[in-house]
Amino acid sequence: MEDDRKQQIKDANTMLGAGAGLATFGAGSAMLLGSVCPLCIIAAPVLVGIGVVGRIRAGKQQKAVEGDNDLSEERADAVSYEPN
Repeated sequence: MEDDRKQQIKDANTMLGAGAGLATFGAGSAMLLGSVCPLCIIAAPVLVGIGVVGRIRAGKQQKAVEGDNDLSEERADAVSYEPN
């Protein structure tokens, strides 16, 4: 489970980096050549968006896992409770 979350974060970071790199390339080509390739206009925001959504999902999964662990500890305390 932890490895899956780390892989999701790694993939999301890759998408963010690719989107940022493509946007930088598009901006550079616009400044140097005066035009931007259509792929850069479409793909850069899509890649950044996929990366952001991936990071949000990984964060929500982590919170859900931490929440499950907290509940498990509370249940264990409730089961092991012995009145005096």
